[in-house]
Amino acid sequence: MRLTEAANTVPKTACQQACPAGAIVFGDISDAGSSVSKLKLSELNYSVLGNLLTRPRTTYLARVRNPNILMPDYKDNHDPFSTEEYESQSLTKKGQS
Repeated sequence: MRLTEAANTVPKTACQQACPAGAIVFGDISDAGSSVSKLKLSELNYSVLGNLLTRPRTTYLARVRNPNILMPDYKDNHDPFSTEEYESQSLTKKGQS
């Protein structure tokens, strides 16, 4: 019997269960309906040193940043901040005032 996400028979690892954001995904990439195979097809998916044809098994999803110039953290001389950068800068500004 094959374990599939559709039948809800695939067990989750402890780190998957502990991550409230669902940022850790494991699964069967040969199952076209699984969430991991759909994420592997995303244009944000990349592998470290994959361009050297090393065929790494672990891949990552790129961080998406908001390029909206109307956002409060956008400045002409740098890229928009990530969430972590924005929050740490906001805390620093609050501590200075």
